[in-house]
This record gives sequence, structure tokens and C-alpha cells, in this order.
Amino acid sequence: MLAMNNINIKILNNEIDSISHENYSFDLIGVNDSRHIDLQSLYEKNTNNSILLAHQPKSVSIIDTLTNTKIMLCGHTHGGQILPFGALMLKRQNQPYLKGLHKYRSSDIYVNSGAGHTIVPWRFLTKSEITNLVINDRISNSS
Repeated sequence: MLAMNNINIKILNNEIDSISHENYSFDLIGVNDSRHIDLQSLYEKNTNNSILLAHQPKSVSIIDTLTNTKIMLCGHTHGGQILPFGALMLKRQNQPYLKGLHKYRSSDIYVNSGAGHTIVPWRFLTKSEITNLVINDRISNSS
């Protein structure tokens, strides 16, 4: 984490950062894996449409509290590539999505497969992925 501080990357640990560009704005919300997320505090501060950054897809229920969430971005699952029984193991961890784009209520959920690997230095039954997300004024103007 110290390396990220050295290159000016802000860590959002159960925090909201408002982003503005020209005539639109949105909230960027980062939550950790802890069960001690103060959703009430985040809810009170979340006044704009927002992008939710969460490590694991099973955090999807946070959207029920943060109703302005338009998209949730997460990872953790390696696209199901955890050996020896990846997809089965992740389902037992209550991971509702393994990879790709999904719908949850009125929000989009995107689960990135990641660029690396788990224990072994190769991938099996899934591809590495680096996602390019383009944010435009639709997130600010949608309802």
C-alpha cells in the first residue's frame, strides 16, 4: 500500500470521493471486505449517482443500501480459476458472479477476472483480463 501512496493513488477504505468533470459529477465509493462497513454513514454521504468499488462480488447487497449505485466493479474470483475446484469453491463462499457483466436490480455488476493467477503460474478455463472502463455523463444524468 505504501507504493500506491508514493504514486498518488488514493485508497477508498469505506469512503466516498466525489468526482467532477465539466458539467457532470458522480461518487466513487470504495468498500473493503470487512463486515464492519458503516453503510448508514456511506448512505448519508452518497448524494450523487455512484460507482461502487468492492473487492468481492458477494458485496452486491450493499447496493440495496446505496441506492444511487449505477455500477459495481469487483474482482476476487479470478474468473473461477482457483484450483482445484474454483467455481464450486466460490459458490460455497456465496460469490454470486464469477466474471463478466451482470444485472442486479437496476445496477450493473462487472466482475474482472484479473491479469494474474492464483497459486500456479498459469490460467485454466479462464483468460487474463484488463478492463478499460469509459465513464461518461450518462452516469451523472441517468436516474
